[in-house]
Amino acid sequence: MNKYLQAGISKARAVSSIFRTISDFTFSVESNPIFILGNQKAGTSAITALLGKATASSYIIDLRTMRQDETKGLFLQQLELKDFISKNFKFEFSKKIIKEPNLTLCYTQIKELYPSSPKIFIIRDPRQNIRSILNRLKIPGNQSKIEFDKYSNSEIWRNVIYNDWLGITYRNYIESLAKRWNFICRIYFENPNDFILVKYEDFNKEKVSFIKELCENLELNYLKNIDKDVNTRFQPKGKVNVDIIDFFGARNLAIIENTCKEFMQKFDYN
Repeated sequence: MNKYLQAGISKARAVSSIFRTISDFTFSVESNPIFILGNQKAGTSAITALLGKATASSYIIDLRTMRQDETKGLFLQQLELKDFISKNFKFEFSKKIIKEPNLTLCYTQIKELYPSSPKIFIIRDPRQNIRSILNRLKIPGNQSKIEFDKYSNSEIWRNVIYNDWLGITYRNYIESLAKRWNFICRIYFENPNDFILVKYEDFNKEKVSFIKELCENLELNYLKNIDKDVNTRFQPKGKVNVDIIDFFGARNLAIIENTCKEFMQKFDYN
């Protein structure tokens, strides 16, 4: 890593630390927030933003300063969620709607600390979900292996691609992502009564009516017309029109479909 990039990262971390300290004194934690959970690049950002706009509710898209050691600590229950919030994330947890895919991995703590909070679980076809993750980082999908450092210096994204820290074993980065998708699906099926299930594909067919129905399920008032907001990009857009076989190649596509077969069937993904 060159010295200019290192200096930039150090400066960003310093600013983050200052902001966290100010937040401790400024913001009050929401007692009953709505959690939007699921895998990265499953449509969670768009649904969060549109739901927030439609109901005039405050919302947060990702805990921007969350570090990988914090994610791992929460997952292993070495870090208490209550302490994690009070020390570092009062601003984010002051919002009515909280979207952070990494919190899905510590769902046990979410459930214990917020037993009555509404929780939305968003699922997306693993082939498109994994493609979108790789598009986000400009990583090709048809390789046998990759050098991650060529594409990103993000510790969080590295640990989305490589999931050994979750106890997952894999032969290559595609199998790692496929097994991560399974891991997150398993959280839903272990707690199906806790969640409002949203399939990204259903949302994407008719976004306005879907958000209206979601408002009804959450017993929230639909206060603002979002017709003009539905095509806004809330995250960098992937190459949605790419041929999935061309993108992954037959070998890697087979890895995804064979690895994810059980949960694909349960969610009616052909």
